[in-house]
Amino acid sequence: MSIFKFFDTRARRLGIIDTKLVQSAVFCIGLLAAKIFPDILRIDYIWFILFAAIFAIRPLYTFLRSE
Repeated sequence: MSIFKFFDTRARRLGIIDTKLVQSAVFCIGLLAAKIFPDILRIDYIWFILFAAIFAIRPLYTFLRSE
C-alpha cells in the first residue's frame, strides 16, 4: 500500500466536524506563526490574496467539474 493510499483511506474516515476542527487548528497555528514572526504581517495584503487564489484553484476545479 502506497503512502498516498494509506492517508486517503484514513482521511475518508473524517466527518464534517473533524474536518472543521482540523481547519480551526490550522487557523490557530497560522495566528501563532503571525504572533511569533510579526514580520509576516508586514507583507503586502495582495500576496495573501494571490496565494489564496492559487491554493483554491484545484479544490474549486474538483468541486465544479462535471462528471
